[in-house]
Order: sequence, then C-alpha cells, then structure tokens
Amino acid sequence: MKATVNQQTFEVSYNALKQSFILNDEDIALDVLAYKPGHYHVIKNHTSYRVEVIEKQHADKKVTLKINGQQYQVQLTDALDDLLHKLGFDQTANNKPMDIKAPMPGLVKNILVAEGQTLKAGESVLVLEAMKMENVLKCTADTTVKNIKIKNGQTVEKNQLLITLM
Repeated sequence: MKATVNQQTFEVSYNALKQSFILNDEDIALDVLAYKPGHYHVIKNHTSYRVEVIEKQHADKKVTLKINGQQYQVQLTDALDDLLHKLGFDQTANNKPMDIKAPMPGLVKNILVAEGQTLKAGESVLVLEAMKMENVLKCTADTTVKNIKIKNGQTVEKNQLLITLM
C-alpha cells in the first residue's frame, strides 16, 4: 500500500512474522498501544508519539491524523488504485464530467440521451455492443449533454469520441 503525506509517497506494509512495519523496504520496529478508540501511543527508536485518528474517509481512502499535536492528511492507495489510474478510470473520483468515448470497438445499439439533456452521475448514456455483449456507458458526474457525435447502428473504434458533455 502507498501512503502520501504532504506530496511525499511512502510504500507501507506489515510483516506479520516479525511484527514490524516495512516503510520503503526498511523494517521499522514500532511499539503501538491503543488506549482508547482512535488514540494510540507509539514508540519508535526510544521516541514517543501520540497519534489520534481525527477523520476517516473510507470512500476516498483518506485519513486525517494528529501526531504530537500536528495534523497530517494521508492519502492511501493500493495496487487496484494504481491499475485504475493506469487505465484512466480514476477520473470518476474527481466528479468532473468527462466526454464519453468508446472503451472498445463496437456497435452503437441505443443512444439513451438527447442534446441539452441534464444528467445525474451514474446515469446511462448509451448502449455499445462489443463481442456480442451489450455494455451500458454511464456519465461520471452531474452534467449536460452538449453534442452527440454518433448515431444508432453506427460502428465505432476504441477511444472514438461519442458524446461531448459540459
């Protein structure tokens, strides 16, 4: 797992056999004592730290910590997040309307929207048939249809612009 704090990224994992954390390929011995929910006493290299979990945002994988009185925002990412980023699917987390492009070559079976129509995030926009399967493409954020670039029954190529949004 990766943890990003103040634009610095760290690789973090736990070695259950050694009961230690691994930070950027280095074993880190920590003594951790939870003394009430969300409050911890941590000792590292004979130095004591008071750690409090201020806020957890599970959907965004963000944690706000207070360590010895100083607050830190931590963004957590895992292998799945990295894969989604490489594939360009992490854009949906930004809640910005993105133009609809063909994720694969296929046949436009059904356009479900009209120009000027207002859409809610997750609403179906069109049905694309590829490899004998129907795929429903959806908008990523609340938006309005600006322009429809294709017609029902049209064959499209991968990454072809289908619908522009505003």
